[in-house]
Amino acid sequence: MLTEAVRLKGQILNPRKEFEEQEGLQLYLLDNVFKRYYGSVELMLEDADEYENTILAEFRRYMPSVYDGEDVGGGIFRSIKDPEKDAYIDKHLVGLGMFYRSIVIHYFIALEGFVNLLYHAFLKKELRDQNLEQRLDIEMKLLFMPTLCNGFKTELFDSESEVFSDFKQLRNYRNEIFHSKITDSLKNVAFVQDGFLYQVDMEKGKKGSLFPPAAKTLRNEDVLKVKGIVDKLIEEILNKMDDESSKLVKEFIMKAITLPFWRDDTGQIRFGKSGIEESGST
Repeated sequence: MLTEAVRLKGQILNPRKEFEEQEGLQLYLLDNVFKRYYGSVELMLEDADEYENTILAEFRRYMPSVYDGEDVGGGIFRSIKDPEKDAYIDKHLVGLGMFYRSIVIHYFIALEGFVNLLYHAFLKKELRDQNLEQRLDIEMKLLFMPTLCNGFKTELFDSESEVFSDFKQLRNYRNEIFHSKITDSLKNVAFVQDGFLYQVDMEKGKKGSLFPPAAKTLRNEDVLKVKGIVDKLIEEILNKMDDESSKLVKEFIMKAITLPFWRDDTGQIRFGKSGIEESGST
């Protein structure tokens, strides 16, 4: 039984396959991952400043009383008078920016969910067997969406545009967070020359970046910057869609908690309400 289960893995319930082969299914509903992540991040934004300020206050609580005033090398070496309070400071130091960083991650996940839902709903019929949702990364999905999906009136996105350039910085920032690369975590370099200690702040050297490398330096304006990038990308996508498809996206993906997919009288898979004659993912 286990061997047979492994052999049939992924084939026990395949809505797309059963819809296309007309094996009885008439409707299935998808969880709107875009709406859930985007909505949750909007809730987080309401209280993020309060939480961050609380952590910052706790971080600073014992700061004046822990160290003896000697600061060698810009804080690299500290003379500690109270190890217990020092541990308390470090505990809250690592938490600085964690709510803002969580918001950044959720916005990016919401964007990925939006793009993946569009591919699920509008991918051209002849490409459905190509497993493009997994083979393409999000940048390629954005660039080739008007070509690979139905419902678009214009061709490829401009990869040199400001909004796409900002998206690539956001994607790189997301990768830094998720992959925790050692080179990305290099923040300070200290060296001794002629008896003097010199310190180089590597974060200040990253000019032109939209986002501060360290979570502790994230601020509310940084997460609002991320929101702006995501919103502009979604607006850009909607502007490139034809009126009927754009209407479907606005009515369902932008608002609904669950997304309906159904088969009409001709056997075509449609996205949205069965009573509306929209193009969907034909």
